[in-house]
Amino acid sequence: MNKQNQWLFEAPLAPEATHDTNLYTNPEYYNPEWELPEGSNDGSLVGEEENNYWPSHPYTALEFEAEWELSGRKSSKKSGKASWLQTLLPLLNRYRGGIPLDFLLGWIDIESGGRIGVVTNLDERGYFQIHPGESKNPSLRFDHRRLSTDPDYFLKSGIQLITYYGTIVQKNYKLQYGTDLFWHIVKLLHWLPGGVQVIFKDMGERGVAPKTWEELKQYVIANRERIRQRIKREYRHSWDPMQGITNVDKLFERGRQLAMGLTMQPIVPIAPTQVTSFKQRVKEIAEQEWEFFGRGEKTQHDPSFWQRVNFYFTEALDRNQKAKDEAWSAAFISWVMNKAGAGDKFKSCAGHSHYIVDAIKKRKTNDPNAGFKGYKPDEVVPEVGDLVCHARCSKENPNCSKADYSTTKPGYLSHCDIVVATRPGEIDIIGGNTSNRIGIRREYTVGKKTLKVDAQGKLPQGTDKFVVIKNLL
Repeated sequence: MNKQNQWLFEAPLAPEATHDTNLYTNPEYYNPEWELPEGSNDGSLVGEEENNYWPSHPYTALEFEAEWELSGRKSSKKSGKASWLQTLLPLLNRYRGGIPLDFLLGWIDIESGGRIGVVTNLDERGYFQIHPGESKNPSLRFDHRRLSTDPDYFLKSGIQLITYYGTIVQKNYKLQYGTDLFWHIVKLLHWLPGGVQVIFKDMGERGVAPKTWEELKQYVIANRERIRQRIKREYRHSWDPMQGITNVDKLFERGRQLAMGLTMQPIVPIAPTQVTSFKQRVKEIAEQEWEFFGRGEKTQHDPSFWQRVNFYFTEALDRNQKAKDEAWSAAFISWVMNKAGAGDKFKSCAGHSHYIVDAIKKRKTNDPNAGFKGYKPDEVVPEVGDLVCHARCSKENPNCSKADYSTTKPGYLSHCDIVVATRPGEIDIIGGNTSNRIGIRREYTVGKKTLKVDAQGKLPQGTDKFVVIKNLL
């Protein structure tokens, strides 16, 4: 199974994230009257088809004109290029995880033209045009006004929104993650959640279970009027389901155009480095997760972030997190290695001791095919992409006596971090499920810290680290 593009969506929904109590019945964050009937503007931008973008927000004429000129939006559709890509692409790649890039590019270009300051008459804001009802959703709780001013905050919020809709698609509509149908329904859900519910209810009553977007589209075309009438009965407006389907198709087509343009850009050669491409990927992925968790400020208990944690389990270990308090640092390490492309060279597991024991065994037997080998701290210098590990005590294991280099059986409590930077006298490490004390509460995040090393670059004697796992890939 290729898991490269799975990301967060196998996480179960929080209790509030269901049809009955969230998207469709609570008028505070979903009201059918916010959607516009057929024949009117869809609320993305006034005069969208004519490229006449005048947002209804308190910009001065000078501010808006400046943003208009900088955005390049007026020529975006005609030229196949979008000048906002240069600014947003690094941030998108930092936060998107496995969400397809063309999906995000199309969404941004169609909804806002890459201009964060656009605000519609429905108060939809930012690159993805997030509705105020979505910002008020208890599972999201965005600072709605900040979505129009802070690109970094908005893109992280937009990724959380897509994550949220993805969990609904998997839980309520039982669609397989990552399929063409899955991503199309994620976007259709953003257009009109109630419309998606009606379409799937209508299909379910007739025993229809489409496997592709094209199959679903043909069903809606054949049953268009009946579905329209059902939507009208349930939501008091006669929305045409084909309007949403057409909009989604436009998004994907635009995204493909932009992505193709990226592949045609000249490749800038990278200066030679001792860090291999695999090690560099490990470093970058770990740093991206640290950034996603607000550089350690956000924790697994913050809205939507527990879904990210569960994602580490589902993608790397093929199971959900058993409980929100289940330790997840080993799942994090396994996910990073899996996403970087380690494959079966890394022993993915929910407990660090399993891959520690495996790496030490391969060091002792000098396995020529090993991707990772475990060394004593005084034997090697930790480098970018390596792991440093220490014993982890608990009430059940107060003396941590089983966690040492000589232990040959897994099962002991331990913790490992990824080396992401080295400097004379110190190294930086990133790990999951690290403590982030808030007042008297202890919560957990993707954290980063600095360790001292000696003049040779090795971990000093007396450290709690008992193994350095060298990354040989």
